[in-house]
Amino acid sequence: YIYAAKILFSWELPIGWVSWLVVALMAAVIAIEFVLYPARLSEAGKGNERIARWLPILTLPLLVLMSVGIGRRLSDYGITVNRLYLATLNGWFYLVCIGLIVLRARRISWIPVSFTLLLMLTSVLPVNYSSITQRTIYHRLETAVRNTCHEQLPMNADSYQRWLFTLPKEEAMQLNDQFTYMRQWFGGKSIQPLLQDEYAPYHARYSFSPKLHARDKAHTISCSYGSEEEGSNIPKGYSRVIHLSDRLTALPEFTIDSALIAQQIIPLDLKVRSPKLGIEETIYLDLKTLKNLDKQSPKKPVEMRCQSSRYTFILTDLNLNAAYDDAYNIDIHLLHYRGYLFKK
Repeated sequence: YIYAAKILFSWELPIGWVSWLVVALMAAVIAIEFVLYPARLSEAGKGNERIARWLPILTLPLLVLMSVGIGRRLSDYGITVNRLYLATLNGWFYLVCIGLIVLRARRISWIPVSFTLLLMLTSVLPVNYSSITQRTIYHRLETAVRNTCHEQLPMNADSYQRWLFTLPKEEAMQLNDQFTYMRQWFGGKSIQPLLQDEYAPYHARYSFSPKLHARDKAHTISCSYGSEEEGSNIPKGYSRVIHLSDRLTALPEFTIDSALIAQQIIPLDLKVRSPKLGIEETIYLDLKTLKNLDKQSPKKPVEMRCQSSRYTFILTDLNLNAAYDDAYNIDIHLLHYRGYLFKK
């Protein structure tokens, strides 16, 4: 109710996360109804009766708030499996509250029964929310591609990015998000008739980074390097080995020489700190070298230079995406790395 008052005062639509507040509230309401039910049958307590009857009445207006929030998400971003389930859950909440009000909360066994039936209808049948979402999103993507794309289908990573850059930024971001969603939920085959490179949407999203001032002149680089050998020979002169593995969201901002960027030579400073092991070291990852290594077959662990001559790093796995524009603004995301740090 406090949030409802806030959006009325500021005259703005509720945002999506309000749905989860209402879901938590309704879960508490249903739990309280079930907890009070045995006591209401055994004794005529007016307090319990008032709580059982007024809870759904007081909750009902907040379901409207949830409906508006869901409607806004569907209008702005389209359907997803989760949003369809959330909208259905919202409708079921209306049924529960109205049913409790009409029946004066004297019967509640129908609540779990109706929930189970609804879950089966939306999930078990051949036509379910997953298949509906897949067909709907694919139809939208296919229509957008047929109407605006002049590239040969299915597109590769380069032609896909060229196509996106012909579209307004907001539209391009939404379509790219939907390609990404299709790949995540339904696999690469679901978009294969339109896009040959199923990972292209992941790399393309970095072209829309707020750090890049000229989106239409942005360039993307991706590197997915994984050696086919787990171990590595210990380099000469080194006596200790430390296994390093981490998942990161982004590297800190740093300055890159424009001449190096033009040659796609971007030395990435990977900071490794472990007070427990007494390590504070910088590993230099040369992106151009990594791109060349990605083409090797079979792939083998590769040695990378460290700031101190007392260390050397053997890289075995890396997943990295980067984007930069002609003004040399750069946005780099190191998603995962793994290797062995050798110490003299």
